[in-house]
Amino acid sequence: MQFVGFRLDDQEYAFRIEQIQEIIIPDRVTRMPQVPDYVEGVSNLRGTIVPIINLRRLFGMQPKVHDEDPARSSPMSARRQLAAQSIR
Repeated sequence: MQFVGFRLDDQEYAFRIEQIQEIIIPDRVTRMPQVPDYVEGVSNLRGTIVPIINLRRLFGMQPKVHDEDPARSSPMSARRQLAAQSIR
């Protein structure tokens, strides 16, 4: 069995790879009014509107200070967000 995993603070999370359709980096995130604070906005993925959720806010975690040095930043830096679309 294979997993796709990520870490938030000292917690590790994983999904079975069969549950993940794709992982993308959205081109543009459009802010939405009157949504919970953990909803960063929405992105258009080939004509499908995909919500962008800030998991740190959703789980009540402190915001993370991102490293501004591009040589040391990871794919999940302040300027890039990953979106995963799961298969239902």
